[in-house]
Amino acid sequence: MAPFTARPFITLDNGNKLVLGFGVRKQLAQTTIFRIRRGNGVYGAVLGRRYQDQYAYVVPSSINNTEGQPARNTLTAAVAAWQALTEAQKDLWRSKERRIKGTSGYALFIRQYFKDNYNG
Repeated sequence: MAPFTARPFITLDNGNKLVLGFGVRKQLAQTTIFRIRRGNGVYGAVLGRRYQDQYAYVVPSSINNTEGQPARNTLTAAVAAWQALTEAQKDLWRSKERRIKGTSGYALFIRQYFKDNYNG
């Protein structure tokens, strides 16, 4: 495994930097996001080398837009429809998951509900 090019850190209120270690991923509160990416040999990134990225948390502008509302409404309706099914109906969907490995019966139901009801 290739070494990292940088150590992630956070800056404390007194200005000191606290090193978090190697291989840090995910989000720290709603201030900083850490990720690891592999170099692909493009734009100065060495092929195969792992890079530790650190950047500021940003709320996406698309989180509550009018274009996404139909999909959110359909998802809400799909979940309500799943919850309204009887156990026998849910078991029917769960039996399909055995034939399609890696996908749960719930996910198959939600996908089919979107295919049948989403106009987006």
